Amino acid sequence: MTAAEYKKSREQLRLTQAGLAALLGVPRTSISRRESGKLNISDEAALAIRQLLASQNAESRHADEDA
Repeated sequence: MTAAEYKKSREQLRLTQAGLAALLGVPRTSISRRESGKLNISDEAALAIRQLLASQNAESRHADEDA
């Protein structure tokens, strides 16, 4: 996952850097450094944000079905 993809994923989740950091249990500076390319995005970090996106998408589909 590239820095740009990581940032786009956070934006799709409608989270601030601080909000994502709180969910992942990491400092906000880690999110900022990943998005700027100053910190490599580990497989674990990429998986965590992909899981959040998948969860959000599943919730959205479920809400659409209930409407």
